[in-house]
Amino acid sequence: MYLRIAKEELKKIVSRINRERLAGLIDHTELKPHVLTKKVYSLCDEAARYEFASICVNSARVKEAAEYIKAKDYDVLICSVVGFPLGQMKTEAKAFETREAVNDGAEEIDTVINVGKLRELSSAKGEEREKIRNYLLSDIASVVKSADGKIVKVILETGYLTDAEITEGCRISIEAGAHFVKTSTGFGPMGALPAHLKIMREAVGNKRGVKASGGVSNFLDALRCIYAAANSDELLNPVYFRIGTSSGINIVNTVAWAKYSDAWFVDEIPCRYCPANFISKLPEEIKEYYIGLCRNCNILSNAELEERRKYHEL
Repeated sequence: MYLRIAKEELKKIVSRINRERLAGLIDHTELKPHVLTKKVYSLCDEAARYEFASICVNSARVKEAAEYIKAKDYDVLICSVVGFPLGQMKTEAKAFETREAVNDGAEEIDTVINVGKLRELSSAKGEEREKIRNYLLSDIASVVKSADGKIVKVILETGYLTDAEITEGCRISIEAGAHFVKTSTGFGPMGALPAHLKIMREAVGNKRGVKASGGVSNFLDALRCIYAAANSDELLNPVYFRIGTSSGINIVNTVAWAKYSDAWFVDEIPCRYCPANFISKLPEEIKEYYIGLCRNCNILSNAELEERRKYHEL
C-alpha cells in the first residue's frame, strides 16, 4: 500500500525536467466557495505568466474567466469541474452543467464519479452488479458526450476506495470515453498519494492520462506524483499527466534551486504517504481495509513495522 520513494529517484526526475516543462503539467486551481471575481482574474494572469496547462475553476466562474482571457489575449485553457465535489447529482444534472460550461468557454471538464455507486459495485453480484456498472458507465459517458470532444477527466476520490475499486473506477472511466482519471477533489479524506497514482497508471496504461490532485502543495509532493504516474519521457507530458494544485507558482519556482542544491531531497518519513495515515476520516469498512494493509505491510523493515503498530495501536 505504501509506496516508498528513495531520494535518488527524485533527483533523477529533476535531471529530466525544467521550470517550463513542469509548469506545462499544472492545472492552476481555485475551487474554494468564498472566492471573488478578482481572484479568478488573478488566476488567469498567473496561468499566462507561468505558462500553466490550464486554470481550473467552478462552472459558475467559467464565463467570466473566458471573457477575461479573451480581453487579455492570453493563451490559457479553462478547465471546469462538474458535479463537484460530491458526484452525487443526477446524470442529467452533470450533463447539463457540462454543456453550460463548454458553452461558456470551458475546454476541459473534470467530473466527479458517483463514489457511492462505485463502492457498491464491490459487493454486488450478477444482474445487480451489471446494473450498477452500467449506471456508472452511462453517468460518465453522458458527460463525455456533453463535452462535445473536449478533454474529460474523471475524479475518483480515491481516499474512499480500496485498491480494487480504484482499478475498476479507472477501467469504467476509460470505457466510458474519458481521457483522464484523477485522484481527488481536494475535499475528500486523502489527496494525491503515490500508491494510488501508481495503481491508476497501471489501470489506464500509457495511452490515457492520470491527474494528481489534492494536497500537492510543494515541489517534493509534485516529484513523488511524477514518480508514481509519469516516470518516463513519454508520460511526462500534459496529454498523459497533470497536477491539479493551487500551489503551482511555489512548485515551479523551486526547480532552479533543486538543480544545484541537494538540500531539497530528503529520505521521507516512513508511512507519511500511506493511506493508513488518514483512517480517522474514513467510512468504517474502508478504515478496516487500510488497517489490514498496514498490519501486513511488506515494504517496511521489521523494526519500522513494529513502531508503526505501536503508533496506531494495531
